[in-house]
Amino acid sequence: MAPRMPDPGLIEADSKLRSRPVQKIQEPDAAAQIRRLFGENLSVLRRGVGLSQEGTAERAGLHRTEIALIEGRKRLPRLDTIVKLAGALELEPCELLVGMAVELNPPKEEPR
Repeated sequence: MAPRMPDPGLIEADSKLRSRPVQKIQEPDAAAQIRRLFGENLSVLRRGVGLSQEGTAERAGLHRTEIALIEGRKRLPRLDTIVKLAGALELEPCELLVGMAVELNPPKEEPR
């Protein structure tokens, strides 16, 4: 079976995400930061492949409101939902996490 040619819209969306600086996710508001970044990534990649929220939901076996809540930064998806979304977009799950880096224990400044 020949490899599938990547969609030009997806290539552009992926390039857009990868060109943005990595966001350091820090406590105390790590969940809100992750919701924002994940929602942005999902929206950009979904549009890059030319899918509506409804079309994405249908392909992923989810309800459209789930997609809207995730993209609207109201819900943080579970791991199984991330895998379903990646499958619907024909991506690897890690591609939905591009640009996120966790820094849970930032280094403390030494007193001078």
